[in-house]
Amino acid sequence: MLCRSVMSPASVHVVVGYDFSAAGRATLYRAIGIAKRAPFHVLHFVCVVDPHTPLPQLPSTARVDHTYAERVQRAISNEVETELDNANSTARVEFFVHARIGKPASEILDVARSVGASLIIIGSHRLGGLKRFVLG
Repeated sequence: MLCRSVMSPASVHVVVGYDFSAAGRATLYRAIGIAKRAPFHVLHFVCVVDPHTPLPQLPSTARVDHTYAERVQRAISNEVETELDNANSTARVEFFVHARIGKPASEILDVARSVGASLIIIGSHRLGGLKRFVLG
């Protein structure tokens, strides 16, 4: 798990599903916006990789294993740091990056339980209108 800063006891933990997709990028922007406005939020970016298929944005000739998961963590951490720098905010945003191998729903919920998350943000992947509202 890669991280930035140290959590305080009054922190509110937010789990953010991220997978390098357009929907994932939207969750990243939304989470950073929340944390900029309310810096007591601690963001936990979670990327879950299928054990048989690497992410299209981070191709690999080797198998999906812990080494690959570490590579995913570094890539996400770099993206989050870049977006925080681009946000031009004076607020200090704390974040952690979790790269897991498995089924997305199970792994995201596992991280949420383990950190005591108050909120989970995930992308809507091609949902619009009423379907997106109902999912939210």
